[in-house]
Amino acid sequence: REIDMFTLQIDYAISDSLSLTSITAHREVDMHVLTDLFVSNMPRLFQLSDDVSRQLTQEFRLVGNPSSSLNWQAGVFVANEEVERGGNIYVARLPSPGPFDDFAKNETDSLGIYGSLTADVTDKGSLIFGLRYSRDEKEESIDNGFVAPELNNKWSKVTWDLSYFHSLNE
Repeated sequence: REIDMFTLQIDYAISDSLSLTSITAHREVDMHVLTDLFVSNMPRLFQLSDDVSRQLTQEFRLVGNPSSSLNWQAGVFVANEEVERGGNIYVARLPSPGPFDDFAKNETDSLGIYGSLTADVTDKGSLIFGLRYSRDEKEESIDNGFVAPELNNKWSKVTWDLSYFHSLNE
């Protein structure tokens, strides 16, 4: 198994009360895998495969502290991941009817847009409101010699949170 990855974070103070953060990450994984598909003491069906995945993410976050009792943040997060698996499925018996080819590929694109506002309402308590929009798109194809479906899904959702934080310590 080989894993290569890097992360780069850049923080920039725009002013005394406003900052920008950029976080970029990239990961590549290359694996050679032998899998017992029955997960048993006597393997009857196993797969020998090469798995390759690549992921790239980027986040931009703006943080504001206009006063000592009020602060906010807003940001955008995007991600792309591609996974490819190719290999053979073997039947552990003689004579073996295999191997059978087994290939799969999927790609996922994600987007998140978010913001939150924190207001101190007492010396020890803060009211926090957050809002997020998420959108994901997934394309997947499988070809194992028996079926070759292609799946395409898209979904999006708006979520929110309202909470109160109270500090027990001084």
